[in-house]
Amino acid sequence: MHSFLRSDSKQVSRKFCLLVSLIFPFLLSCHLGRTPPTANYFHDPKLLNFARAAANGDIANMERLIVGGVGINDRGEGGMTFVLWALINQNKEGFHYLLSHGANPNLQLTESVEEMITAGNSALSAAAMLEDTWFLAEALKYGGNPNLVNPWMEETPLYESIFRRRAAPAKMLIAAGADINFPDRDGDTPMMTASRLIQYETVYSLLKAGADPYKKNKWGHDLVWDIENDHADPNGLEFKWRTKVIELLKSTRADPNRLNNVRSQRD
Repeated sequence: MHSFLRSDSKQVSRKFCLLVSLIFPFLLSCHLGRTPPTANYFHDPKLLNFARAAANGDIANMERLIVGGVGINDRGEGGMTFVLWALINQNKEGFHYLLSHGANPNLQLTESVEEMITAGNSALSAAAMLEDTWFLAEALKYGGNPNLVNPWMEETPLYESIFRRRAAPAKMLIAAGADINFPDRDGDTPMMTASRLIQYETVYSLLKAGADPYKKNKWGHDLVWDIENDHADPNGLEFKWRTKVIELLKSTRADPNRLNNVRSQRD
């Protein structure tokens, strides 16, 4: 992550490291079958049983508990939702059932729970982190807001895909109407963040969708400045996308004098 060595990237580095250290190990543990106990998040017996049913895709038990008074959007510790819990447990049956019966994928956690899932995350933003786009497609289909702002991080789900190096979810969010120029608290756009993380396939997608390469952050830097100062590996796949980005910029309204100074290979 050599691009984080530049002074203006300190905030991006801090946010990226924070998210990776807090969220990614937790989501990775889902794949390994080591999710925290459901009782850590749901204390009421009915809610606890419902959350377990959602995590296991036990539709019959969920329906029985709904008849018994459980609400589809009832919440547990830290604002944990059933639909987010089903996603954390990677259960597609439970996730689909909840969404198709009115679960809100935009409900956000009100606090960081056990320092594993940070405040402001939702089923939608968590789905944007995953390589499997099925969850994100479902969340968007059932009312997920591609421009939902995390009030703690001041970022949208598109940033979550970029932080996780998920090109496919990023494209899905762009197609769903994500604000491709949304600035974070430092004035960085999704495209700037992607370039600093050497994700030029996503940069290319954003450019093709109409993202502004000349928006400046609070340091006065734009996309071309990032490209000029990156540390992309000339032998890597992303460098090929970097070349496509430069060519696309040249074919638009880019300043040729600036782009001529951008290296085409490692110095």
